[in-house]
Amino acid sequence: LWIENMNTVLDDNMTLCLSNGERIKLKTELRMLFEVQDLEVASPATVSCVGIVYCAPSQLGYLPYMHSWIHRYEEKDIYIETPKGVPVPAQETLVLPEAVIKHIKLLFINYMPAIIKFLRN
Repeated sequence: LWIENMNTVLDDNMTLCLSNGERIKLKTELRMLFEVQDLEVASPATVSCVGIVYCAPSQLGYLPYMHSWIHRYEEKDIYIETPKGVPVPAQETLVLPEAVIKHIKLLFINYMPAIIKFLRN
């Protein structure tokens, strides 16, 4: 599993050892942040190497979900690398105008708390 390949990165060696035998030495300035749904497939060794911050979904509220959803539709330059290493634009995605994004955020902020309260009662 990919997370087990990270064990040597997380220790003092800072060397990424891939399953094909390739080793990549990383710089000491490198910092990584992972967002995972659970630790079901992580070994105790991996878990002990990382600092874990647990946030229950019920404590996060709706704002992180809103920001994540809206971020998919914000204007951005998305490029992928071809096998020859040449960046090319990714497939076209729907991009919403900034005014529409602001309006959607406003709707969320104005109406979502009342909707959640209504659904919980």
